[in-house]
Amino acid sequence: MPARLKLLREPCTNSTEKASGKIRREDFLWQKGLALWKKDDLRVLAIRQRRIDPNKSHVAHKSDKAYDISFDDPEAFANLLITLCTIEGYLLDQFLKGVENRFVQGGGFRENLFRKRLEYRKKVT
Repeated sequence: MPARLKLLREPCTNSTEKASGKIRREDFLWQKGLALWKKDDLRVLAIRQRRIDPNKSHVAHKSDKAYDISFDDPEAFANLLITLCTIEGYLLDQFLKGVENRFVQGGGFRENLFRKRLEYRKKVT
């Protein structure tokens, strides 16, 4: 399980490093003199409210219209990417917390396997 937790942390770490400054997504906006949308901006809230229907195809011929943001607008597109990366980081953090809680409460694979082996030996003897 520790190896699995380490693997699960890797994407989270990379996203966090990107967001925290090693690779700053906001630099593109700053260099171009474009605005970084605040998290309470109506456009960001609209992106955050959007949900993917698992019963529909995720491939679209007009994918630039998925969030009502044109790929030709650099400010809107960069802010879309920043918002989606922020959501990704949040979801990965939540997932990792769940995996860690399950590990702490239920134990790891080896621990559970050993417990089952002891139960079996008690039944046999």
